[in-house]
Amino acid sequence: MILDTELRLQLTRFCHFVTQSEERSNLRMSQFPRNAYKLIPWEAEKELKKSLSKEEISEIVAAVLKTGLQSYLISEQNRAKIMIDIWDNMKTESNELQSKLNARRQPRMLSESNFRISSSSF
Repeated sequence: MILDTELRLQLTRFCHFVTQSEERSNLRMSQFPRNAYKLIPWEAEKELKKSLSKEEISEIVAAVLKTGLQSYLISEQNRAKIMIDIWDNMKTESNELQSKLNARRQPRMLSESNFRISSSSF
């Protein structure tokens, strides 16, 4: 569907970049999320319990401090920094590709020379 070879190549590179980024992210993932989620009370899968008492919060903090989660913090912070860079690069490149694709989809604007009207036409 895309006849522009350079644009096809850019799209292929972008897809490859996204795949590689996901693989890099997964390799850098520590056990922090899995262990932390076990210690935090959830209302639903993605929603924290909202009505925790001070005692419950203190119990959670104590439970977290007893674990080895602190050892994961530096690697998680580094992973977050890398993911922010990857996301920024991905966003920039995807915006550029989207602009190029949109330009290809729109009909070419006709130049003003196509609309010259001679006085004899009236």
